[in-house]
Amino acid sequence: MSIYVVPVFHHGGTLVTLPNGSVRYIDGKVEKYPPMDIDFVNWKDLETLGKLIGYVRFEAMYWHEVPATEFRDGLHKIQGDRDINDMCDFTMMHHLDEIHIYLEHPIDVPIEAEVDLSGSSSSSDSYESAEDEAYKPPPPGYESDASEDESPRNTT
Repeated sequence: MSIYVVPVFHHGGTLVTLPNGSVRYIDGKVEKYPPMDIDFVNWKDLETLGKLIGYVRFEAMYWHEVPATEFRDGLHKIQGDRDINDMCDFTMMHHLDEIHIYLEHPIDVPIEAEVDLSGSSSSSDSYESAEDEAYKPPPPGYESDASEDESPRNTT
């Protein structure tokens, strides 16, 4: 019999230790995914789900025991299969239908595309995108580097 759980990712926030010693995840967002068979949950799947949210790298990934009295006491770092097995065993033992994953991630610097906003264009009045340019056939007299069997050379 398969048991399905909903992966719930908490992301975009920061784990903070407050002056009283309690830990909180602040300024985060929540993303719920379709149910997964708990017997097949693995690091690669969790990593992929994190990437679907938009995070290429993680500083750390944690799972949380939902019924824990203190948030900090229920937080467990996921470093490999053993940790994932512990998470799945705990989830099944407590008959939970969700697994809560918390991501700590670096602030990624977005890559900015170079865009000419001056409005000037070096082409004629007709519109041509760079993608269209890549698909133009070669000019007459073009010689290919391919072998004779693959493509005949124009020798005119």
